[in-house]
Amino acid sequence: MTAPSTGPSSGQSAAPRAGAAVIAALQLVLQAENAAIWAYALVGTADADNADTVSDVRAAHLVLRDAAAEQITQLGGKPNAPAAAYQVDAPADAAAARTLAIGLETDCAETWRAVVGNTDDPGLRSFASGGLSGSAVRIVRWRVIAKTSPVTVAFPGAPGT
Repeated sequence: MTAPSTGPSSGQSAAPRAGAAVIAALQLVLQAENAAIWAYALVGTADADNADTVSDVRAAHLVLRDAAAEQITQLGGKPNAPAAAYQVDAPADAAAARTLAIGLETDCAETWRAVVGNTDDPGLRSFASGGLSGSAVRIVRWRVIAKTSPVTVAFPGAPGT
């Protein structure tokens, strides 16, 4: 017995499934970027000493959010709207704010990494790799500020990093 055909001759192509997986991965990026934008207000409130860093990082997330939404639209999807709020505990002090920032960047890195793994399109893979690299740099930046060790990890965005 042979497996049923799902190729072009059967009236279905693999491209829509691949496109759907990429759009779904980009929707997760969009969600993580929106959560980071929202939560950085909490980070900035608790860590006034790093207000410039918070401002720079938040601006980067705004650009990435808009770019992810544009990619979703270009692929034929409709970007999900941001939530009104996100379930994030307000940090009690600067140390907790820095830990939150590291977590936000790690969450973003995980979603960007998923996009890289769900496409073979060179342009989209390059776009997602840029998002992943940016998250990795911001993770290092926050770990240096927080005096956390190790400062870097081998595979940012990989489970358990």
